[in-house]
Amino acid sequence: MMIQFVKTGVQPHGVAPSAEADALQLVEICGRTAYKSEDKITRDSARSFVLMLKKHGHLSVLEHSNIVLKVQRGSLQPSSSPTEFYDSLLKGLASRSAFHRLRPLNGVPDAGFLMAGSLRSWVETLNCWKNDCSVHYPFFLYHLGRFFPLVFGTGVSGSPEPGFDVSLVGAEEQTAYLRKDPACDLPLFVFKFTCDRGITHEVVRHRGLFVHPGKHPLRQLQEPRHGAHPPRGTLPLL
Repeated sequence: MMIQFVKTGVQPHGVAPSAEADALQLVEICGRTAYKSEDKITRDSARSFVLMLKKHGHLSVLEHSNIVLKVQRGSLQPSSSPTEFYDSLLKGLASRSAFHRLRPLNGVPDAGFLMAGSLRSWVETLNCWKNDCSVHYPFFLYHLGRFFPLVFGTGVSGSPEPGFDVSLVGAEEQTAYLRKDPACDLPLFVFKFTCDRGITHEVVRHRGLFVHPGKHPLRQLQEPRHGAHPPRGTLPLL
């Protein structure tokens, strides 16, 4: 019997990317680390991997991502002010508010606001809004489809609310907000931990972090591959 000792350590991987291609690659790296199938990663495998997870409802892996949208008053007259839209959004989120981070621009909603969430948060929130026939559903589906068409598609033609400008906030802009205000919670930072299995079992229970341990529950659905090594307690997390 061969025993392999792995040195514990922490590897920082920077800020979670905002561009779709980079975001999907990060999700695949985290997911395949959990499945111990990193050897299947190719230049174009991320899209099919993420769509497979979404189709089968394995959304926990999609938590390793961060989409930040900036909503501001546009050149056209909106049907409601940014403050009214922001207030209606807070009410519309209801029980989903814990899965997103909202931040008024310059501390005043009338100047616009920022809304952040993981891919999983956005997918599940859109599903809730769709079931509730919420007016926020077509608005955010349209704009998420603009920036993440592979995940959200482009099924809505024309902006449901032309009075607002919506942009995707990149990683550099997110960290700029953090430098200005240390309490800012917009950017998410990615780390890879190599540690004892007992530690991974404790950390995974802290929902303030998005954690995927090397031994993922979904691995039980798969037959072990011939010659595969057992998981080594590797944690990719945000």
